[in-house]
Amino acid sequence: MFDANKHHVRAILWGCLFALVVADFCRIVVQGWPVDGDIFSLLPEESQDASVNTAVKYYQQSISNKILFFVGADEPASAKQAAELLVEKLNGSEYVSSVNGAMDNASETANSLLYKHRYQLLSSAAKEMLSQGRATELKQQSLQMLFSPLGVTDSLLLQYDPQLLFVDFLKELTESVSIFSITDHWLTRSHEGKTYFFIDVDLGDVALPMDHQIALVSDVRLIQQTVLGTSRDVSIVSVGTVYHAAAGVSQGKKEVSTVGVGSAFGVLLLLTLTFRSVVPLVLSCVAIGSGVLAALVVCFHVFGRIHVLSLVFGASLIGVTIDYAFHFYAEKNYDGATSGGYNGASALRRVLPGITLGMLTSVVAYLSMGVGPFALMQQVALFSAVGLFASFLCVVCLFPLWQGATGIVATRAKRFSSVMLALPHTAVMRHKYRVLMLVVVAMSPGVFLLTPLDDVRLLQSSPESLKSEEKRFFDIMGVRSAFQFYLVSGDTVQAALQTEEALLSKLEQLKNAGAVKRFNGITQVLPSIKTQAENYNLRRQSLVSDDQWADYYQTIGFDDDQQAAFMDAFLAQNNNQMTFDAFSASALFERTKAQWIGLVEGRYYSVVTLSNVHDVNALLDVERELTDVVWIDQVADFSSVLKEYRESTTLWVLLAYCLIAIFLMVRYGIKTGAIYMLPPMVAAWVALGAVGYVGSVFNLFNVFALILILGIGIDYVLFFAENEGAAAPTMLSITLSAITTILSFGLLALSQTNAISGFGFTMLVGISCVYFLSPMYAMKSQGDQ
Repeated sequence: MFDANKHHVRAILWGCLFALVVADFCRIVVQGWPVDGDIFSLLPEESQDASVNTAVKYYQQSISNKILFFVGADEPASAKQAAELLVEKLNGSEYVSSVNGAMDNASETANSLLYKHRYQLLSSAAKEMLSQGRATELKQQSLQMLFSPLGVTDSLLLQYDPQLLFVDFLKELTESVSIFSITDHWLTRSHEGKTYFFIDVDLGDVALPMDHQIALVSDVRLIQQTVLGTSRDVSIVSVGTVYHAAAGVSQGKKEVSTVGVGSAFGVLLLLTLTFRSVVPLVLSCVAIGSGVLAALVVCFHVFGRIHVLSLVFGASLIGVTIDYAFHFYAEKNYDGATSGGYNGASALRRVLPGITLGMLTSVVAYLSMGVGPFALMQQVALFSAVGLFASFLCVVCLFPLWQGATGIVATRAKRFSSVMLALPHTAVMRHKYRVLMLVVVAMSPGVFLLTPLDDVRLLQSSPESLKSEEKRFFDIMGVRSAFQFYLVSGDTVQAALQTEEALLSKLEQLKNAGAVKRFNGITQVLPSIKTQAENYNLRRQSLVSDDQWADYYQTIGFDDDQQAAFMDAFLAQNNNQMTFDAFSASALFERTKAQWIGLVEGRYYSVVTLSNVHDVNALLDVERELTDVVWIDQVADFSSVLKEYRESTTLWVLLAYCLIAIFLMVRYGIKTGAIYMLPPMVAAWVALGAVGYVGSVFNLFNVFALILILGIGIDYVLFFAENEGAAAPTMLSITLSAITTILSFGLLALSQTNAISGFGFTMLVGISCVYFLSPMYAMKSQGDQ
């Protein structure tokens, strides 16, 4: 009576807890699924100080919230017409903040701001000639510009800049900063005989929710098709982080469906064929559902959102959470038809020690995957651990409550269990240790063929069509895409600008040496106050001391009155430096704001971007030579972090195997403990060898798979070692567990994301191997010890 009341109390408490979980889950769904698709959000912060990491995030956000377009055609007029239509259509999207196409008068407005401060602006070549006293060369350069076929004809410009140094500055600015030509106020590029018009779409300062990003991509693609339908000659190429995020989420949803539905179907089929009753089917679905819902709710509360890759991993949990239900019903129903009773409480007592230890070891194995700052594995670890524990609670609290019939194990299932239990007694397995040694030797070449590859891009599952479009876009632009840049900082705006100028000076030398083709920084447009003052003083010193300018004025027909007017205007601009406040309020800043992050945690940051990098080591040397300059190469940096984690996690896995071996030897004796430890160790070796033989890459995710092979393999050990009944029901439950686990992780091997497929393949081979070696665990239960 007391046991019955105890089970009722457990069931009521579990029911209340499950109701809270369901209610909270419904609240989360109503508020909108906080699912993430950004690959970089999975990765740990780099080892710089916090303000640097924050500044990098701000910069990432600014470039992530953009979509860029090239609209091209053989005839510029056709391309322009299509570009105008595209701008009109994009402006109608509710998810778009602004669309930048034709510049209207922005170019003239920007140049007018620069013209106001023309005497403080010099090209790098002019500054070098003035500082070295090479006035003759500078005079010849000015004459060439004046008398060339495309020379200056603006008399007002000549009157107040007779040396044409401002024109020279604008020329350098156009050549070094902009990769575009200007056609009818549009930024354009010519490529393979076509003229392409450039469009910049801004999605706002805040990242769009994932469902909005998916809707936006759908809208944009529909708009593109509408524009393309107006002319056969027109082509549109676009790039944007939002495309990759949406593609990742879409692919992730497909894989979640594949793994989830496949696993669920396999579980339902096994339950139906094995127990031939609807009760185990219904209660097992409750156990799976409670585990998945609890895992989702806890992850949402801990992380605020969950990444789609975590959901793909989590979908495989279905094949693992069902294990406890299998053990319960295999024990309860194996001889249910002849035992005269269907007592769930007694069945639970028999399996509880084994499934409890198994649950604890599995939870520890999963949680160990979350050690460290790797967000993806933290989410997977917590999701899996919570899901397993919740399913375990469901079995313990709810399953014994059902007093009616729950079916009987099918005869074929019993026969298969008997066959598996007979394996250790076959002629071959009488020499099982020699057989295991041969297996280890046969798989060893594969282990030594393992090729570590820690590229963070293995986490990305963008379709080839998207990658091809991105490559074509950058071919048109004439640059190679690489997320590499310098982050420059200073205590003040001017300190940051001065540091950037020192950086650009060194980069100019590297450009001449071929290390980099192009770089862009805000000081190419807005020099520091210090540099502007130096420029002005160099010009004034040259005008006062160099007699050659008198000959120059005579050559260009500049009379005394004009010279006097020019000098008066020049001297009046002595302290007329262009300030950052004036610059940031101008249209010019809109064209360069991507280079300026601004104030972050007490420091000012700017960004110097690069394209067509040929010598990374030379660029790293520049970082070491300058203070307040940080080289950012996120793909390389994060890949390096993944390598460090792989190496350190491998050591932890080896330690875990040793600790588990010690635990087994202490609990069961040295000989028996060693026997129990052999199958998971051999399975891990076989899995690694298979990865090497098929030529798959080896990375952190394969190491995580080894942790789970150990955890699940040890579960099989403990289920046999701690079971007080016959070995046959345990063998049946392990068979059912292995089938669902192999199904779940085998489906992961089909993933389009390389890291996930590698994880799934390693698990598929390892669990298959440990299962076929599992009858060795049954020796104690069969009395072989």
